[in-house]
Formats: sequence, structure tokens, C-alpha cells
Amino acid sequence: GYRALRFDIAGIGDSLSDKSGGFDEERLINDVITAMNKLEQNKGIHEFVLMGLCTGAANAHKVAVVDKRVRGGIFLDGYAYPTWRFYIRRYLPGLINPARVINRLRRSTGRLSGSAMNTSDSPEKVEDFDWWKLPPKAELRKELTTLIDRGVNLFYVHSGSRREVYNYQHQFAEAFSSIDFNGKLQVIINAQADHTYTMTEDRIKLLDQISDWMNKVFKS
Repeated sequence: GYRALRFDIAGIGDSLSDKSGGFDEERLINDVITAMNKLEQNKGIHEFVLMGLCTGAANAHKVAVVDKRVRGGIFLDGYAYPTWRFYIRRYLPGLINPARVINRLRRSTGRLSGSAMNTSDSPEKVEDFDWWKLPPKAELRKELTTLIDRGVNLFYVHSGSRREVYNYQHQFAEAFSSIDFNGKLQVIINAQADHTYTMTEDRIKLLDQISDWMNKVFKS
């Protein structure tokens, strides 16, 4: 029941490169705003909800801050900042589990003795989620306050692949505890899903979650 446009930033995926090249922040923002302008001109749409995955979520946030037509944002694996509870949940299980402690000591000893080439003793590879540089927390706090003051609704959805940076539902709100989100923030963790929702059942579940959020926020 909603008009939707999927498009790629210039030079990515299905979109041709422009003459300027590069992916500077100003051009990224202008690309999104240009798409919004076209929808407004051709379809008479004056209010928007932006959605993006990973760096697309970061781009959606940046546009939402500067364009007052944006009423909501859906951020898939978007910004995440650690809290003391995050660190406890991430590291405490390993500290209190003797088997994990012993395995880590063995791996450390193996590396020091030059035996780290043995793949059976190599530490589990953790996927690197540092695809963008997180803005300074104070800067994001200011931008979030701007969005909330404008009445923008924020929907953060984190996949299970992000447990290394986001591991409990209220982490975002607690990271910015000085902000009164006034009911404008919702966070969901799809612990079973990978970063790009490869499995059909995970993708269907995600679409249902987005539809439910849209209907609750904009059709109430």
C-alpha cells in the first residue's frame, strides 16, 4: 500500500557513473534528494521514509538530517555504538567459561611458539563490519536530537551477523540515554538472519516487520 522506489547511488549496481566520480558525502546526499525530487514532481509525493542497508543506512540517516520531507528511516544494520552492557554480554561468557579461556590461552601460546599456522588452532574469523567510519558519538547525538525534534520515526533492524557490534535490543537507546526518543525509536534484532537476508524465510519476516512498523507509525 505504499509507493516504493529502489535505486542505486550513481556508479553502484544498476546506476551509471556520473562525471565527477567518487563517493563523497555531498554527492551521495544529492543523489538521494534528486530521486526524492523526481517522485515529488512526477507522483506528487511530499513525505518520505528512507531505507538503506549498511552504508545505505548511513546514507539514509544523512539525508534525513538535512531534508525535512523525511518522516521516517528504516536502517538495516545501521549505526551501532557500544555500551557497558554490550561489553559484558560480549566478553563475560568467554571469561567465565573455562574451556574458552583454555582455548584462548592455547591459541596465544601457539602464536608465540610459531605454531599458529595450524588452522585447527586459529581463532574463529570474525566478519569485519567497519564498512564506514562511525561519526563521533556527540555528532550523532546532535543529529538524532534534530530528527526526534522534527518528529521523525526511526526503525533500526540488526541482523544476527552484527552480534560483534550490536548484541541486545536496547543498546542503541542506552548508548544515547540522554535523548528522549519520545516513542519515535524502535529496534529489532533478527538473530537468525545474515547481513543480506539470504534465506527466503528471513527476508519475508523482515518485510513483514517493515510493513507492521509502517502501518503502526503512519496509519494509526
